Amino acid sequence: VKQDVPITSILSKSGLSEYREPRLPTPDITMEFPDPRNVKAILERMKALDRFVHMEASTRGNLVFKVQTEVVSMRTFFSGLDVQQSKSNDDENENDDAMSVRTSNSFRSTRRVSVQLNIKEVLNVLQFASLHSEKVLLCVVKDQAMVLYADLQNSLGSLTYYLPVCTALD
Repeated sequence: VKQDVPITSILSKSGLSEYREPRLPTPDITMEFPDPRNVKAILERMKALDRFVHMEASTRGNLVFKVQTEVVSMRTFFSGLDVQQSKSNDDENENDDAMSVRTSNSFRSTRRVSVQLNIKEVLNVLQFASLHSEKVLLCVVKDQAMVLYADLQNSLGSLTYYLPVCTALD
C-alpha cells in the first residue's frame, strides 16, 4: 500500500525555536504504563459513555481508569506496575541527571494522584504508542498534565507525549 501525504509546511531552524517542551514540575507519580494496546481497547469502550476519563495512579503500583455518568460507572484496574521515585536532592548532587529514578513499590505511605483527561486525546497518543514502542513510562503531574515517554522499537529513540488535564469547564 502506497499513500501520498502532502506536506503543507516545513519548519526552519529559526521557526523550530518557537516549539518548546512545556515546563512542568517534577511528576507526582512516575510508573510503568500497561500495554498501550490493552489500555486503548478499554478506552475505546469507555469513549461511548463519556468524553472524559478519570485516571488515578498510586505509589503502590495501581492504575485506575474510570468513566462515571448519572446512569453508569465503569472502572478498569491495573495493579503491580513498577513505580519509580525521583531521586532525592542528595542523590542529584552525585549525578546531574535529574530524570534518574529508583524503582520501588514499597513507599512509607500510599499517595494517589488523579487527573481528568479527554478520551479522544489519550486514544490518539495510544494509537502510535501501541504500534511502535517497546516500553512506555507514565508521569502524572497533578492538576497539570499526563506525560507518556515511549521508547521506540529497535533503539530508534523515544517520543514524549504531553496531555493536558481537563477541567470541569472543558
